[in-house]
Amino acid sequence: MGRVYLDEGLSSITDTRLTRLGEDVDDARSIVRHGTSDHHHLAVATLLNRVLVTYNRADFELLHNAWRDWSARFGRPPLATHAGILVVPQPPVMIPNIAADLIHSFLNDQTTGSLANRLYVWTVEDDWDEVLPALPWPPQANTARRPGLPTPPEVAEYLRRTTESDRS
Repeated sequence: MGRVYLDEGLSSITDTRLTRLGEDVDDARSIVRHGTSDHHHLAVATLLNRVLVTYNRADFELLHNAWRDWSARFGRPPLATHAGILVVPQPPVMIPNIAADLIHSFLNDQTTGSLANRLYVWTVEDDWDEVLPALPWPPQANTARRPGLPTPPEVAEYLRRTTESDRS
């Protein structure tokens, strides 16, 4: 049995079906206000130690990548580990009962904690596929500069002068 947090856009049919299949489901609509930001949904799912299920691949892929990459970039361990993110197609591409069955089956195939800090997307072509980073970390420096852009030392000097003039 998985612990699941359904993003507010998911159908209540998915919630009901997952519950009948034995999953422990929290629906965002019963926890947070309508229109809550996606980053708050990820934070709530993390606090509740629940796999977040959503239709919204673009926003949650961005949040997931930031979650993972910023810790590495600044040489710090993540402040928290999210329990995983699953992205399913929206109706009419997939009807809610089938989405629930696929989620249930996928969760039952996983070992405890195996989804931690990972994001999977279900597609007709690939079934469940983990979204991996597109680029290695750290990214390579862009040595090509557009004419007219200030150099990093020029930016630092500008910020120093601006800060000094703000104090006077």
